[in-house]
Amino acid sequence: MKASLMVRLHDAVREEEIHRLELEVAELAQGLNVEARLDESSRETLPKIEVKGEDCEVLVKILDKKWGVAPASLSEVKVNRKLKGLVTGRWEGEEGLLIDVGIRDPKRVDAVYSSPLIEAQLGDGQGLPVGKILEHFCLFEDVPVETTVIQVRGEEVKVSLSGRQVDLLWSLDSTPNHKLIVTQCLENRLRKVLCDRWMERNVLKMFPLSLNVHLVHCAFGVDGDQVKARMEKALGCPVYSFRPSMRRRLGVVTYSPIV
Repeated sequence: MKASLMVRLHDAVREEEIHRLELEVAELAQGLNVEARLDESSRETLPKIEVKGEDCEVLVKILDKKWGVAPASLSEVKVNRKLKGLVTGRWEGEEGLLIDVGIRDPKRVDAVYSSPLIEAQLGDGQGLPVGKILEHFCLFEDVPVETTVIQVRGEEVKVSLSGRQVDLLWSLDSTPNHKLIVTQCLENRLRKVLCDRWMERNVLKMFPLSLNVHLVHCAFGVDGDQVKARMEKALGCPVYSFRPSMRRRLGVVTYSPIV
């Protein structure tokens, strides 16, 4: 069984990302009667994997739950199907978002998350411009999201965010501490930076969202922008700041990081 994983590889650190992916796949396959091999010759941004053995379908389901497995072709994409994807950028057709859900056959097709749906799911009735909503929830390039297919018409696929994804974004918005989204960075590199004493005082915890995308929780009351600046300097990777709206509604005061 061959499949593409919904993890975006980057040329500058491709070998390091593939090595880390191989280790994680091997760990997930422990105890299963399978042989899994990544296609290192492929230059696709999404890594290809071949799985053989009695438990191959079990491992593919595990991989799909962890990172997402791309549909084999556009013909497999049906309304109401849940697809994990990666934000690609803004949709120029209207003020919306393009999401790579792994469709490559017969050609690459990015799904469209349209502005009316963005406003309905994330706008909170505040009448904010769609760009501001996307910026607020850190829906930038490489950020992973779970989607639900709502329409397939020819080679156009439209999606909404899944209920689980919407709940996650609003739960992040409901707590007053600042969060950061770190992209294009493997977990071991980020953890090394977080071991710095200054970071230990100003960061609560981190969670991997994908192989190379992570959510970092700043300590309560700490201004995330200063943590962001120091993290960008140390890592050289894109870091995005998530400032919860509760901070504005309740007038929560932020302080300079603890020195």
